[in-house]
Amino acid sequence: MVRFETAPGHQGQVDWGQCWSAIAGRSTKVRLFVMTLGYSRRLFAQGMQDEKLPSFIRCHEEAFEHFEDIRHELLYDNNKSVVLARDFEGRQIRWNPTFWDFSAYWGFQPRVCRPYRAQTKGKVESGVKYVKRFLWGKAFDSLELLNEALMSWIAMVADERIHGTTHQKPSEMFLEENDLLQSHRGRPPYPIQERALRHVAKDCLVSFETNRYSVPFRFVGQPVEARRRRPDDDLP
Repeated sequence: MVRFETAPGHQGQVDWGQCWSAIAGRSTKVRLFVMTLGYSRRLFAQGMQDEKLPSFIRCHEEAFEHFEDIRHELLYDNNKSVVLARDFEGRQIRWNPTFWDFSAYWGFQPRVCRPYRAQTKGKVESGVKYVKRFLWGKAFDSLELLNEALMSWIAMVADERIHGTTHQKPSEMFLEENDLLQSHRGRPPYPIQERALRHVAKDCLVSFETNRYSVPFRFVGQPVEARRRRPDDDLP
């Protein structure tokens, strides 16, 4: 088997993983966002409460800040945050419009694996397993402290180990990537809107995230769209 390699600065691979960790004394399912750089194998990881699109986008931006730049191309599987529909060969892809707009905002090209060939992104899958091994059996007082420990481990251990494939330290190989990347420093975070459809009750109120909001009488019985932007704003 011939291993597929990419040029410095060209590609990153992104995936979700899941693990159980003891957080504040309770067994908690943690969703692990992992981005692995294709050339150097440096990685970024973050534990989240969910895998929803706002969390997915926020993790990307934290990864961009961590690496201080962006790959020209990011590779994904076919999760709904990225792709809504596609044919088997990948000639016809219906991208998630919010994610496509996000990729254009930051200037990278999303790519997706062929269905049932997840091994195409084997570098990030190995990264997910590596992160899980670090977290195995550990307890944390909060998800924030878990992420602090994770980032410290990445900086002190994961980036400084001799990688089994490249036989070099990811931190040293990353120096070859740094001059070849697109720079978007100083750009504000991508604005996110969470949307949900609600029907207006006879009392002219709609429920959204455990709260109730009033709307004009003419919308009674009609669907209305509720939106929340990031950072958390009041419902418009």
